Amino acid sequence: MNQIKVSIIMPVYNTGVYLEEALKTIFSQKFQSFELICVDDFSDDYLTKSILQSYNNKNENMKVIWLERNTGAGKARNIGFAKAIGEYTIFLDADDLFAEDFLEKMYQSIVMNHADVCMCGYEEFYINNNKKYFKNSYMPDDYKVNFDNREDWLLDIPMSAWNKLCKTQFLKENKIFFQSLDSCNDVFFSCMVMINAKKRCFVNDKPLIFYRTNLKTQISSRRNPVNLYTAVMLMENVIKNEDKNLVIQWLTSLLLGHGIIEMQNCCNELYNQQFYYKLKAFFREHIVYFQNIMFSIYMQNIKELSYENWKRMGFNNIDLFNQLHFTAEVLIKRISGEKRIFLWGLGYRGNIFQKFCKEQQITLYGVTDIKNHDIGSITDYGNRIVRTEYVLQSDGLIIAANRTIYEYLKKRNLRLLDLSEFYLF
Repeated sequence: MNQIKVSIIMPVYNTGVYLEEALKTIFSQKFQSFELICVDDFSDDYLTKSILQSYNNKNENMKVIWLERNTGAGKARNIGFAKAIGEYTIFLDADDLFAEDFLEKMYQSIVMNHADVCMCGYEEFYINNNKKYFKNSYMPDDYKVNFDNREDWLLDIPMSAWNKLCKTQFLKENKIFFQSLDSCNDVFFSCMVMINAKKRCFVNDKPLIFYRTNLKTQISSRRNPVNLYTAVMLMENVIKNEDKNLVIQWLTSLLLGHGIIEMQNCCNELYNQQFYYKLKAFFREHIVYFQNIMFSIYMQNIKELSYENWKRMGFNNIDLFNQLHFTAEVLIKRISGEKRIFLWGLGYRGNIFQKFCKEQQITLYGVTDIKNHDIGSITDYGNRIVRTEYVLQSDGLIIAANRTIYEYLKKRNLRLLDLSEFYLF
């Protein structure tokens, strides 16, 4: 037992065949100095129980805690953590898959950096007709992980616990736990880990976790945005930070950014309405100033509009293109009078902005991308792709399609506009 460096806590509830896939990738890890504590949350699925028992019989470094009643994933994680003896702890889900060097890279990074928490990237996937399809991915970088002086910093941090390896003593000393909520039970945990960590590090060379989506256990009927509000209110009471204004900006960003997503995924109209009026009360109590234009617009409209009028305006089903429409007046004013406007970024957000410019009859002098591909060709929106060197030497206004591009360019003496100021998320 003295060889255990990492404790893996895994709540399990009726995950069936997905559980075996997850366990196979855990016990195939290159790094073997771990213990796996599975907390069976009173599963009534025979397959789940038999898989747990079979793996428990074969692996000395596995322990199963059989709960006598269903408590929910949050409390199950807390129960498992109470039994952890590893120097570091991570909380994994029973339906995800893990790269074979997942634990190795995470452990090496957190030890080498003497950090309290290490984050890694992940990629979403789903199965259709027995074929695996990959889609959205997240990769951490220094700007997302360590630039905590930003108003929207926590929005760049995944609220899931499973991509965060933490020092066990750090979690205990700071009394960081999971709430007993049907949804959003890991929001408090993830935010308090990031806020309290004195040193944070990350592994970003490749995704190490493969997050399974489109499962029946992820149905929207379990979502409740009021749970997000509950988590944020607990944070407001326990966060110890001298810069109270910055803390309120963090929490308000969470309520707006993640709140909209929770409302979109919630099929209970009463829950959405309750959350909306809690937001209204919060914004009337707290004075918050944002650099992000979209945050300010959202906050002001929630203060002034009834839930019915807010819905009628389409705020709870807003895509990136519509977000630019809501901020169009400010955005157009910021770029008016510019003789040369360039867009840097040919990804999804860049294409959305090109579509917006075409509709608003805004002329782009050229678009570019760090890859310098397809130079001289015309985009679907009628803009010519030019070399990055040409844009850098032009003395024109460069519009950065996303925050990563903006951070890359702001190190130079350039005239820039950060398009992310006009998006909510």
